[in-house]
Parts: sequence; C-alpha cells; structure tokens
Amino acid sequence: MKKLYTLLTVFLFTSMIQSVHAQTAKIEYIAHATFVVESSSGTRVLIDPYHSYGQLGYTFPTDINTDFILITHPHFDHDGSKSFSDNTPVYRTAGTYTYNDIKFYGIASKHAGWEGMEKRGRLSYNIIWVVEVDAIKIAHLGDNQILSAEEVKQLSDIDYVIGHPQDESLAKFSSDIVYIPNHYLLPEISKHTNWMTSIDGWLEDKKEVTRLDGNTFEFKSDRKTSRILVFKPSTKVKEWPKSYYDALAVIKDASKEFSTSKDSDAFLVALDEVIHLSPNTIEGYSYKAFLLSNLEKHSDVINVIEKAFVKVPEIDWSTEIRLRKMLAQAYEKLDQKKQAYDQYLWLYKQSDITDPATINTAKEFISQFENH
Repeated sequence: MKKLYTLLTVFLFTSMIQSVHAQTAKIEYIAHATFVVESSSGTRVLIDPYHSYGQLGYTFPTDINTDFILITHPHFDHDGSKSFSDNTPVYRTAGTYTYNDIKFYGIASKHAGWEGMEKRGRLSYNIIWVVEVDAIKIAHLGDNQILSAEEVKQLSDIDYVIGHPQDESLAKFSSDIVYIPNHYLLPEISKHTNWMTSIDGWLEDKKEVTRLDGNTFEFKSDRKTSRILVFKPSTKVKEWPKSYYDALAVIKDASKEFSTSKDSDAFLVALDEVIHLSPNTIEGYSYKAFLLSNLEKHSDVINVIEKAFVKVPEIDWSTEIRLRKMLAQAYEKLDQKKQAYDQYLWLYKQSDITDPATINTAKEFISQFENH
C-alpha cells in the first residue's frame, strides 16, 4: 500500500510538472525588428532589441525578460543590448550554439548597401540568425534585403522568416514558408516620421495575409496560416516623452541658426538647454562634445563626455564609439597618454562593433604606447 501511494504521488507530481511546461512555443513581436521567441519550456531569446532614442519615435520597454540576446548587426535600431544586464549573454557572431532547449545558428552575410558602407570605412556585416524551438525553425534576416543563392539554399528548411517588407526578399522563399515583415513605420505608436513607410502600402496587392489582433503567435502543428503574417506591436512600447521631442526641436533650430551665424557660444547655450530638457539621453552631450572638439577645447570635451557616461544609462553603440574616439583624441592632445591608451584599448576590444578605421587608429596608438 505504501509503495502504491509513493508511485501515485510520483505520478501526480510528474503530471503536474508536465502540465506547467506543456505550453506551446511562441513568437512575440515588440516593435521594429525586435522579436522574442519562447520555447515550450519557457526559454526566451530576444532578437535585435532596438535603442530607445534613435529615430524610431518610441522607447524600448524596460520589462522585457530574456535568457539571451541575438544581434544581427550593431546599428541603433537592431542593437540596444547595452540596456540589459551585463550577465545576459549576447551573441553577435556566426556559429552554431545551444542555450537550454533552444538551438540556434548564425549565417555570416552582408548588410544592404554593404559596398558603399565599406567604401566609407563602416562595418558591413549582418548575421542571419536561425532559431529552432520545438522542431520549428525561424530565421531573422536582419538588414540583409537581397539574399544570395547560397543563403537561400541554407534557409531552405525554414518554417518562418522575418524580413523587410520587400517583394524581392519575399520571392526568394517558397509558398510553404511563412513570411513575417518587420522594419516599417508604426504610426499607431508614434507621430515621429523617418526613412520608413507604413506596412499597409506593401500589403495592398498581397494575398494570403493574416493580420493578428495582438503581438504574439503560438506555433502549432497546423502552423501554415497564410503566406504573410503581420503582428501588432507590443502595447508596452511607448512614444518618446514630450521632453525628448522638445530637446530635438531645440537641436534642429540651433543647428539651422549655427549653419548661418557660426555663433559657437549661442550653440553651446542651446545645447545646455537640450541637456536640461533631456538629461538622460545622449544628444545634447554628443553635439556639445563634437562642437568643443572642433573648437579644440579638449579639457571641456573630456568633462562633457565623462559626464555623459555617468548621466546617460543607455547609449547606442555607434554613438559610444564616436564619443570614446573623441575622448581618446582629447586625452592625446593634452598629452595624457595613459588615459588615451585606456580609451583606445576599449575601442580595440570592441572589434565586432567598431569601424575598421577606428580599430586601425587604436591599434597604432596602443602599439606605440606599449613599446615606449
């Protein structure tokens, strides 16, 4: 009897555990190019979190939970990984990996317009991430808009693909693959306009389109719902605060005035107002540091940038690279070589996110410093 009771207890406990985990794998859209894929056991991977203050018009939610992060390329609208804990694993290089019950691999590819980017000395790589959960494969193309024949072959067994709303990209995949558009304007969230357009125009002549009522979709055995699957953005995503819009307006007016008057003092006063209006965003500090650098006021440059690193909790990578380089050059001009070395060393260690020209400059200074 006691043995029967023990077996029954184990059975009930096991059944209870299974019922807790017996959920369906799903995908969740945040906004822009950001998605969360969650396995049936609850492991979560976040793909391409965007930076809150970089032309999109809306901030990134502060309560998005994830076990690890995948980055296709280090642009502000795809790489806001700095806003997460340093303990959160971030993958940004091609390879094959496993995290708990999620398998994933990255395919090295190129960013759209890569030829021009390389001519300007900019990074041009783009990692296509393929995530496998519960035998379902989802590919995120990042900003690779025109796949090569080899890349299409590598993605032939994909079930879902996340790509730009572009006919040429859509045509690369068979009708058995569900296409999830991303990277378009979201006027339902923000009045801010940028280089993108609404998804509606692209969808006008499309057939087999499913528009979801929300921002989540569960993967089921009958996964084939339509050719194109369109999500609503997360209700957690909010428009920029008024203070930030006000700060941008001051920058716009002051920049226009400076272009004709060349009055540096007036521009600096305006930038101080920007910092006052929006002290926790980088624009005011960045513009001020750049102007002071042009005026060769190197001590002031150092003060402004160091203050920015304390006051601003979230800086996109490209802006931080520019500021770190400016800071290194200011220290170098003041003959504070150790401080300059520390900044150049930081830049050199960030080879995955730093442009080749800056890496070469850092490498040359580091070599000279260490050999003297």
